Amino acid sequence: MTATANVFFGTTQFAMTGAPYASAGRVAVRVDSVTLGGLGLPDSVRTSTAAAVESAIGRLVPATVLVQKVSLGEGTVTIEGETQR
Repeated sequence: MTATANVFFGTTQFAMTGAPYASAGRVAVRVDSVTLGGLGLPDSVRTSTAAAVESAIGRLVPATVLVQKVSLGEGTVTIEGETQR
């Protein structure tokens, strides 16, 4: 994921590398690195970034769905699972 971030004096590039996956029936995200303006950010930022992305994706999946597989495509995330009754 690459985005532009607004900072005190303008804009700069924000980049995150990692991958979503299924864990315990929900979507989880592994974040390998986070950079801002090309500079690596601390582990605490990786952890909070993973939590934010998991939360954003998780809101799109009904609570009744047991996630079994998450895969990435060109501009897409596919989440497979089954509905629990």
